[in-house]
Amino acid sequence: MERSAIIEWLLAGDPAIRWQALRDLRGAAESTVRREQARVAREGWGARLLALQDANGRWGRGIYTPKWISTTYTLLLLRSLGVARGNPQALRGAELLLQAGRCDDGGINFWRKSQAFSETV
Repeated sequence: MERSAIIEWLLAGDPAIRWQALRDLRGAAESTVRREQARVAREGWGARLLALQDANGRWGRGIYTPKWISTTYTLLLLRSLGVARGNPQALRGAELLLQAGRCDDGGINFWRKSQAFSETV
């Protein structure tokens, strides 16, 4: 397949792929890239993940577990997809991570507290 055909195929995909193809393969203007990246929270994979956030602000009913669907892993995926900084749902999830993981010594440890926090929040 020709390079231009591959790029067109990528540009026809999900906004999470499209903004990165515009930036990395097309060298599009920053304003074009940012406008496309903003669609990630409203359309496609990013919007579907954001829609799965529960009323308590978590994903997968947990902070660190269950693995791959918990708040920690969903936020990592949303970041990789390009959900913009300042997204209210992502910020709420991040606040929960900090609240759940904060230890008395100032460190952060999600593993020991994640189960207890999941049950109380």
